[in-house]
Amino acid sequence: MKKLLSLFIFSLLVVLPVKTMAISCIKNDYQADVIVKKNEINVGEEEYISVSSKNFLKLEYTFDQEGIVEVSNNGLIKGLSKGEANILVTINFLLNNEIVESCTTSIPIKVSSPINTLKSLNIKEMPLENFSPNVYSYEITLPYKYDVINIEGEASSEGANVSGLGEKKLNVGLNEFKILVSSGEEGGITYTLAIFREEASNDTTLKSLLVEGFIINPSFDPNIHNYMLDVPKDVSSVTVRANANDLKAKVSGTGKQILNTGKNIVTITVLGENGDISNYKIEINKNKGSSALTDLSVTGYKLDKNFQSDIYIYSLNVKNKVKHININAKANEDDQIEILSDGNLTVGKNEILIRVTSEDKTTTTYKLIVNRAEKSNIFNSSTFIIILFIIFVVLIIFTTVLIIIFIKRNKKTNVKIKKNRK
Repeated sequence: MKKLLSLFIFSLLVVLPVKTMAISCIKNDYQADVIVKKNEINVGEEEYISVSSKNFLKLEYTFDQEGIVEVSNNGLIKGLSKGEANILVTINFLLNNEIVESCTTSIPIKVSSPINTLKSLNIKEMPLENFSPNVYSYEITLPYKYDVINIEGEASSEGANVSGLGEKKLNVGLNEFKILVSSGEEGGITYTLAIFREEASNDTTLKSLLVEGFIINPSFDPNIHNYMLDVPKDVSSVTVRANANDLKAKVSGTGKQILNTGKNIVTITVLGENGDISNYKIEINKNKGSSALTDLSVTGYKLDKNFQSDIYIYSLNVKNKVKHININAKANEDDQIEILSDGNLTVGKNEILIRVTSEDKTTTTYKLIVNRAEKSNIFNSSTFIIILFIIFVVLIIFTTVLIIIFIKRNKKTNVKIKKNRK
């Protein structure tokens, strides 16, 4: 019965066109199962023959066609060229290391031409999205900084050859690369990569420029490249901050700047992606004499920080109803103070400059930022909610009083009616 079942399975596998081969080799009480997952492979492709048994085995492999396949001692099949061959598997059953039984089975192998497609395609510098072996054209845009790319790819079949991979130089604009997959025969499949390299940015403007704790003149504007700043004589250094409009541009000349007495020129350089350069300059005059406030206050208000003569920016918040403030500034007796504002406030941010000029004409400027609140809308404020609540409570009390009065009057009326009846 066991032999009949094995013969039936063998016949079924031979008749049906399946890619997986499973054959039992039976000799008396000995049995081994031979399995090949794929009996159709491509040129250059490999597949294993696996043999399983409860007995000890010694295996031998041969084939009937030269040049179609080769088989190694461990059962590795490799397709050499297009065609068909039969691999003969001789199974020797061992007992005490002696051959007691043998049987031979034949496995048909078909070797086809390699599949001329890519299993993978990628650009190392920027991964290629949505690759499919059956899509042969791709477009990708790369920033200007990429002047060289590396194209990577792998064929679907080991026997196929791939050309057009590796390092490629990029020009500005459109670059087209062809990747050919072939098997040594005529034809093949070509994949096309259309890579557009963007032009270099020529933006060399600044997005921001400031000197920490001081006010440059005029106020920063990307199109203005020259600024001035006066600092007191006791300021030994300043810190300059700047950011470029274009993230690809490089800014130099910022950071801590050591100051000498008199004129100091700080140059901030912006190097554009395309190599263009623009310079912003700040002329910092370190005063020879002393020109500083000794006190600064606003009547009825407290500044955001305690006044110090070497702190030059202060802020203050006022309600919407406040339209005018009184600024109190003091300096040395011989110094002149100019408050560059009439004290009237507009809604929102108000910047008031206080300039101190010493006898030797050196100046120092302080800034007071006054934020006047927007006009409050009672319907959006907590005050309105409180008012509504009070009105609601008053209405409840009033209604309760009316009900009590009504009840009392109703009782008196009922009493009079009863007396009249008597």
